[in-house]
Amino acid sequence: MSTLKKIPGIVTGSASLQRPKFSPGLLLEDEDLTLAVDSMRRLTQALFSAFFGCGVICGFVVKWEIDCGKLKITVGKGAALDCTGALIQMPEPTVITLDPTCGPKIPPNLCIAIRHHESCCGPRDVTCAPEDEQSGSVCTRIREGYELRIAEDCPDCSCGCAELTDEEKQQEDTSQSIQNNPNAPNPAPSVRSVTPVDSYGLKCYEDHYKGECGCACCCDWIVLATLKVYIQADEVTGATVDHSRRRFIRPVLMRDPIAYGHPSP
Repeated sequence: MSTLKKIPGIVTGSASLQRPKFSPGLLLEDEDLTLAVDSMRRLTQALFSAFFGCGVICGFVVKWEIDCGKLKITVGKGAALDCTGALIQMPEPTVITLDPTCGPKIPPNLCIAIRHHESCCGPRDVTCAPEDEQSGSVCTRIREGYELRIAEDCPDCSCGCAELTDEEKQQEDTSQSIQNNPNAPNPAPSVRSVTPVDSYGLKCYEDHYKGECGCACCCDWIVLATLKVYIQADEVTGATVDHSRRRFIRPVLMRDPIAYGHPSP
């Protein structure tokens, strides 16, 4: 007869998600109705954060041009997810002009980042304001928005890939030259291709490949690109955009295996 004690096999706990439950005759308060909306939003954000983590979904291509001695930086429209799974959407391109003759000097290295931003709108008077409130007006809408930042350094806490080392840059240049050569016998894969056996992919998506949750991240900013500015005699002569610092996240589309000659098991 076994003398082992019974091992507890059931452990219960609470998740971070909560949803309201209504009953007939229940007096509803504003917290109940707000939670009904927020519960689905938080569920969606939790799924996005677990599936993809943070990064750029599409767009946000950075371009530059010199106009009358001024550096014009254009950030294309796009969408991204921050570390909480909140959607950052910029529906139209944004142009930021830097003038080396007016204001602070333009540093040789710039970092372009974006983060989620909310603002209250639709103010409306309430019938009975709480005693601790001095104004009887409250906002009835929350408008989703964004905050775009161009600075000398990337934010200390930001979502993005680490900068390529000199060795990785050399490997990438070699790989690209082979790919661009049609006579190359064995084209090598690009160092930027995101596969589990890719050194650069592992460096940027290591937690994703390991199946670790990215929900512990607390960074607001998403790195879009870095910009190297060439200045001579306080005049901008050119620039170089590098998108390799951004963390690109997007579901991979695939062909139907049954329709293309791979029968189902």
